[in-house]
Amino acid sequence: MFAPVHRLLRSPKRLGWLLLAVVSSALILLMPLSAQSAAPAPRFVEIAETSGDVTFQGAPVSVGDRLPATASNGLQTGTNGRARLIIDDTIGSVEVEPESELNVSGLNTLESGGKTTELLLAKGRARVRVRRFNNPDSRFDVRTPAGNAGVRGTEFTLYVLPDGETHMSVLDGLVQFSGIDPEEIIDCLPGTGWIAPAQAGPILGGQIFGDLDLRFELLADRQQVRVTASTNPTNTARLNGNPVPVNRQGQIDQVVPLPGDRRLQLVIRDLFNRELTYELLVQP
Repeated sequence: MFAPVHRLLRSPKRLGWLLLAVVSSALILLMPLSAQSAAPAPRFVEIAETSGDVTFQGAPVSVGDRLPATASNGLQTGTNGRARLIIDDTIGSVEVEPESELNVSGLNTLESGGKTTELLLAKGRARVRVRRFNNPDSRFDVRTPAGNAGVRGTEFTLYVLPDGETHMSVLDGLVQFSGIDPEEIIDCLPGTGWIAPAQAGPILGGQIFGDLDLRFELLADRQQVRVTASTNPTNTARLNGNPVPVNRQGQIDQVVPLPGDRRLQLVIRDLFNRELTYELLVQP
C-alpha cells in the first residue's frame, strides 16, 4: 500500500515537478507582500527650524510638526518670525521670511513614481531650493495670487506684495514663470528677476544686475541733485541711506539734497540680499 509513495520520493523527475510546484506556490503567496512593500511612502512638509512668531491656523508650531494641505490660513510668520520647511527629506526646502503666509496645496505621487508638489505663497517672501528630479513627471510649483513658478531643480526667491503683485528672482536652475495670463510663460534663467503684475499685464524683467546707466544732474539752485538709473524691477534701492522707489520698468528717478561733501552713494539690493554699491562725487 505504501509502494507508490516510495517510488514518488525516489523519482527525480517527479521530485523536480513537486519542488517547482512548491516554489511557485510560495511565490504566489509572497506577491501580495511584495506589492505592499512597494507602496509609495507618505509625503510630507515638515518644520525643520523656527524663530520668532510662527503659527499654523493661529496655533504655535514646533520643530517636527508636519503641515497638512489647506486652502488658506496656513503657516504664518509675524514681524520677527521665520521658518524653514523640508519636503520629503530630500526634495527641497522653503525658507519663509517675516510677515508671510504659506499654504500646502497638494502633495501627490503619480503612478509613474513622479512626485508633484504645489504650494501657495499668499503673501510675503520665501526662498525655495529644489533638487533636480530624476523622474520626468515630477514637478514643484509655487503659486501666488498673481502667478506661478514651476521648477524641476533650482533655487529662487518669491516676494508677494500686499496687492498680490509677485516678484521672482532665480539664483540657479530654470524656473517657468507665468502670470495672470496662463498662456504667457517665461523661461527664467539664473541671474534674472521678473515681475507678474496683480492685474492683467505683461511679465517684466531681465538681468538682476545689468547695466545701471547711472547719471546725475546738478539742479539750477546748486543745492539739489537729480539721480537717474536703470536696474531690474525686482531690486530695491537706497540713496545715501534712504530708500528710493524703483518702478515696474526698473527706473530710478530721484531728487535729493546735495550733501556737504558732495558725495552720493547708491546701493542696489536684490531678492537674495546681495548688494552692489555705487559712489559718485558731484563736481562743483
